[in-house]
Order: sequence, then structure tokens, then C-alpha cells
Amino acid sequence: MPALRTIRSLASLVLACAMGLVAAEPASAETIALIGTGNVGAALGRRFAEQGHTVVYGSRNPAAADVARLVAETGHGASAASPADAAARSRVVVLAVPWTAAEEIVRGLGDLSGKILVDPTNPRTMAADAFADYPIPDSNAERIARAAPGAEVVKA
Repeated sequence: MPALRTIRSLASLVLACAMGLVAAEPASAETIALIGTGNVGAALGRRFAEQGHTVVYGSRNPAAADVARLVAETGHGASAASPADAAARSRVVVLAVPWTAAEEIVRGLGDLSGKILVDPTNPRTMAADAFADYPIPDSNAERIARAAPGAEVVKA
């Protein structure tokens, strides 16, 4: 049950971060891999670090100037590594990548057995006048779970 409690706490923290809220009391501090350093990864990474978690950003180019700037802005011991290295160093992995790339990226992260894999992706596409749901026969979280057997996939 402690793992379930941690999953629920982390899922709540992801939701609170996404909504701009701050969790009153986080779960015990974790090392969290943020796979992606764009807007979503940067926003979640900063919030996780503010809550006492250690953040490892997974980037295709961890030595890039913009990634180094993000690590410095995040503070609290944040670092950057390749996506597979970030995932290997963390018990919790958060995908902050385009939904269309999520499955392929997850397959490249190595063995995620026993890890908590948080999926905040949404199958959405730009329509002429706004965002539209992309018709897929199953959920992106189901696809990610198939790509990461043994991981505890949490949809957030």
C-alpha cells in the first residue's frame, strides 16, 4: 500500500502543479525524471523541486545551453542527463513530451519495471479553429503501458 499512496500523492502533485497550485504536504522526497525540457517539463520540474524533490531532466542534448539554464533556474540540486540515464536514476518518471512521440521515447528509456511512470500527455491536434481530440482507439496511457511492461503507469 505505500506504493499506492506514493502514486496517489505524486499524481495529486502533478495535477496541482499543472493547475498552478502548491501541494501543502508532498509525499516523501523522490528523485523524479522529467523526460522533456520544454514548457511542460520546465514547469513541472520547477514545482517538483520547490516541493523538495530532486529533479533530473532527460534531454536529447543535456549539455545544451537552454538545458543548463533550466537546471540552474530549477535549482535544488536539479541536473540533466540523457532520457535513459535520467529514468535509470529515478524511481518516478514523468513524460513531458508530445503525445505522438511518447511510445517511442518510453521504449528508449530502458527497463522501467517497478518505476512509477506518469503520463500527462493528451492525444490532441491543432484544428483550424482550436485544439481537437485525435481519434485513437485506445488511450495514450494504455499505449505507454504496453511500451513499458512492469511500470506503474499513472494518467495525470
